[in-house]
Amino acid sequence: MSDAGFREIHLSGKHVVFAFMAVSVVGVGVFLLGVSVGKGVTRTETPAQAAAAPNGADAGPGALPESTQPNKGELDYYKTLQEKGTPTPTPVASPAATPAATPSPTQTPSASPSAAKPPAATGKPYFVLVDSFSSLKNANTRLAEVKKKGYEAAIFTAPSGTAPYKVRLGPFPDKPAADAMGARLRKEGYRPSVIR
Repeated sequence: MSDAGFREIHLSGKHVVFAFMAVSVVGVGVFLLGVSVGKGVTRTETPAQAAAAPNGADAGPGALPESTQPNKGELDYYKTLQEKGTPTPTPVASPAATPAATPSPTQTPSASPSAAKPPAATGKPYFVLVDSFSSLKNANTRLAEVKKKGYEAAIFTAPSGTAPYKVRLGPFPDKPAADAMGARLRKEGYRPSVIR
């Protein structure tokens, strides 16, 4: 038995897709209307926000909360490193030098002011790369080992790559000086390379 006021509605797949598209169009229209209305709105502060601002001053829409502001001098590390410069060991004499002139592995090469800065005419200085590591811990271990043998080495961190931590000596003013240091390291069992 059927009720006279009851009517059954049958929806096909086309009807469902059309209804979904209509709801999506209406939703996009409401969103765009909200965006256009929101463009004209200016920022207003509540009394609680005004009290929380330092000295009652508005820091502006791009301001960071006080808890995320860097401390004074906290972001100056790069500038400090540039001012200090890189500690530089004295390049070793060429292989033709007498054995007495060549420092022993237990002696620390002394740095002279003239050897600290490579000549400006030669361009980029040379370095002797002792080893590269993907782990800073391993790089520090190799650095300690090289320093124990009397060399002044440092860790250079490359901006990218699979092995960004590089233990190296230098800078050396020219390629022969870097090659001589590489030859000394090869005699001690390392596999160095000369880089620029």
